[in-house]
Parts: sequence; C-alpha cells; structure tokens
Amino acid sequence: MWTYFWNSCIERWLKGQGGKCPQCNAKATRKDIRVLYAKSLKVIDTSERDRVIRELEKEREARRKLELEHAQTKLQYELKSQLVAKLQNELKMLKNATAKSNVSAPELGMSQGISTENMNKLIIHSALDIAKDGGCRVMAYNEWLNMVVVSMPSHVSMFPGCGVKKINMLDIKSERYIPVHTKQIRDMAFNPVKNDLLLTVGMDKLVKLTNVCNNAPVGSFTAESPLWSCCWNADHANQFFVGTATGLVLMYDTRNTDGPIKTIKVTGSGPVVSLCYIPWEASENSCTGGLLVARLSSCSFVLVKENEIQDNALLLEGPFTSLSYEKSTRHFMVSCRPCQKYPHARHLVCELQYVDMSSSAATNNKVVAANIIQTFKGGTTQKVLSRSSIVAHPLQAGSILACASDESTQSTCLWDVSSGACVQVLKCRETVIDILLLKSNQSAFLALLTDKSVKFYKWVELLS
Repeated sequence: MWTYFWNSCIERWLKGQGGKCPQCNAKATRKDIRVLYAKSLKVIDTSERDRVIRELEKEREARRKLELEHAQTKLQYELKSQLVAKLQNELKMLKNATAKSNVSAPELGMSQGISTENMNKLIIHSALDIAKDGGCRVMAYNEWLNMVVVSMPSHVSMFPGCGVKKINMLDIKSERYIPVHTKQIRDMAFNPVKNDLLLTVGMDKLVKLTNVCNNAPVGSFTAESPLWSCCWNADHANQFFVGTATGLVLMYDTRNTDGPIKTIKVTGSGPVVSLCYIPWEASENSCTGGLLVARLSSCSFVLVKENEIQDNALLLEGPFTSLSYEKSTRHFMVSCRPCQKYPHARHLVCELQYVDMSSSAATNNKVVAANIIQTFKGGTTQKVLSRSSIVAHPLQAGSILACASDESTQSTCLWDVSSGACVQVLKCRETVIDILLLKSNQSAFLALLTDKSVKFYKWVELLS
C-alpha cells in the first residue's frame, strides 16, 4: 500500500531520521523520491451545502419558537377560561342579590314556579366524530391530564387492530391515536395513583398497560380466554382485576410479570361483563372494601383479603349489563336488560350492608347483602351491552344522578336518586353505549359515546 507525502515533508524527514523511509523504515535517499502528478483536480464548492445547513438551523429555531408560543397560548387560554368562569359566578351572585332585594326567595319560587332542582340543565356543547365506520366501545377520563380516551378500531388498513383516540379536554379536540390491541377493546381504566398509566383488556386475550403521555407500552399479560372487563384496586395501586369470558376474575400485580397472582371463581354463569372496586372504609355502617362483580346472570361482592377471598352472592335479578360506583355516598348502580319477567330495562341503585344470619347473639355470622334504594325503569329494547353511570351532581351538593341509555327512544335519561324523578332526557340519533362525567376548566360535562362519535353536554345554571 502506498502512502503519499508532500516533497518538502519527505526531505525534512530524511534529514532528520538518517535516511529512512517514513513508511517502512527502510534505507532511503533523496533519489528514491518519486514525484506523482494528478490527472485531474476539482475544487468542491460547499457553499450550497453550507447555505442549506444554515437554513435548516433557522427553520429548527423557528419551530422551537412556535412550539413555545403554542404552549404559552394554551396556558393563556386556560387562564382566560378560569377568569370567565369566575366572572360568571360573580354575575350569578349579583343577580341573586338583586332578586332577593326585590322579592324574597319563597315568594319568588311560588310566583314563578321555579325550583332549585330545575335550575341546572345539560346543553349540547360539542361533538367529535371518532370512527367513520363505527366500532367505538368504551371511554375513560383522566382528570390529572385533562384527557379522555375512546376505544376505536384502526383507520389504517395496513395496520389493523384496535387502539385508543386521545381527546384534549382543554379545547375538546381529538389528538393522537395509540394502537394497543389486535381485536376489540372491551374495557379500560386509568390507574388511581399513577395517572398516566392506562389499563386495557380486549378480545385478543391480552391485558395491556400503556403510558398515555409518551404513547409507549409499559407491560402486557396474556390470559387463556377473551377479556371483558377490568378495574384497578383503589386500595393498592399496583393491583388490578380482569374479568374473563369464562366467568373468572384474575388478580394481577404490576410488579409480578409471571401472570395472575390470584384466580377468583364467582357464582353464576356467563362472562364477567363488569367490575367495580369499592375502597376500604373503617365504618360500622358500611362494609369493608371489596370487588363488585357482575356476570350475565349473577352479581356478587367479593371481599379480597391477603390470604382469603370471600364470595358473597347478591340477591339481585338480572340479566346484568354494567356496574357503576359513586364514592361520596358509597352507592352503586346495577343495570339490567329486559327479560321475560321484567319487560323493561332496570337500573337498581343499591348500598352494601352487613346482615347477621346467626340465630344467637353468641355467634357472629354476618354476610354482605345489597339493599335496593331506588329502581328506575328504561325502555323495552336493549340489544347493546351499554354502560350506565351513577354520579354526584356537579352543581348541586348532595344530589345524586342516575344516567342510563334508552335504546327504545334513542335517548339518555337522567334521574334524581333522592326523589326518583326524571330530571332530563337527552335525545340522540344513535344508541349511547357509554356515559362519563367530566370536570374540566371549572366546568362539568356529560360525555355520551355512540358507535361512531362522542357528544359533550355541558351543565349550565339557568338564571332568572
């Protein structure tokens, strides 16, 4: 292999090193130097490349400035929204003060026939098309991130499967789609402590844990049968429950990647259509924490302890479609589809209580039972396993609302649990399959999910 040097460099080397070749260290003199002539020399003009690099840097700097301006605008929008809500509250207080100065509150109610229960109404705020060809199933809300996620099939034929669409509640606009499962997602829930962790289960027999902030998978578990439902353990943030199509409840721990740490067999038949965890509470009048399990034909309350699992069958009649829990009152609602015995859909608001089954005071044989507080009737048709919801009224302290879809009239009904009266009926052209209460920017929304879209209704106060 030849190595080329400048002539002056070689001569300097030979003088200093006693006549040795700079390449092989053999004896060499000046007459051994060979002059090589290049056939063609080209001077490369890099000015164009340098100009493109400078323009690229300018564009990157401009993009960084735009991203910063976008973040600042978003923050200003949120602050302005809070200011508007504050001014609306002040306006309401001024109007109320003016009304009281002219007419007393009882006289105002008698003369105009306005009750405080009817002062709050839901009005349509916005609607988003999610899946053009349908396929939406469930929703979940993360108040910490101001984000709603909706399950939907992939809209790209090259990448089939199902995932979740993120909706930013600050401006109520859809954002990125995250692919998660290969088949339909049946249920999902956010971790109560690790706010960015989303739990999903699907018909592909997979349990998936996804970080919704960076859209990256965190963990995955494989079950032996399709999965229908899931929920987190509110008392232990690392544990969650999964309901299978064969009627089993699997208990997992995120720190144990081998598989379920417990398998719970629940009374009844059919798949586990809904799961709901009630946090533990030290109270004489309420039961300890546990898991509500609804199969198609049965409903149970499972006391989950470290070394013991106790299944308490609740004497409720199905067939069941969904469970919903309200934490302030510790009430839960069980929804049932029409059957031969009950021609109307039913929504049972219940509370758990201990019942002493022992015959003497010396023995202690208490079981958990469901006490039905209120029953609401729906329509006579229900083909879809829609999910109902029991929520605390966001604008009326102490008021609890039961919200459920009615396939017969293509509407969603809201009942007041205390009085049993129908508060409002929301008409919709499509069947509502999931209902969710949202609180964002000091405003309260009720989100209604259909097969193709999600509609947001906002609670407003009607001022006289």
